Amino acid sequence: MTETTATAKVVHNCNPRQPGKPLPFGKRDPRGECPRCAELDAGAEPRTLGWVEAKSRQAEFDADRSRGIEAHFAPGGPHARGECGPVCTAYDW
Repeated sequence: MTETTATAKVVHNCNPRQPGKPLPFGKRDPRGECPRCAELDAGAEPRTLGWVEAKSRQAEFDADRSRGIEAHFAPGGPHARGECGPVCTAYDW
């Protein structure tokens, strides 16, 4: 399966030392020949690494889990009503 032009990523060609990489320190192509620099100049969003995005989502997941734990063990919650069984294993790994 080949990539279509709609899904293909435009890459930098402005760094002669590292093809496919941008110029260091956020600099843009001074000659105006780099297609990715042109995209960024036109207002395209900068790309981030997958692990950076996962790290930001992890904080949301942790907050959701904390809210769930608080709701489970809150007065009048499932734990207080005895819905857990003889040994509560809620939120155990």
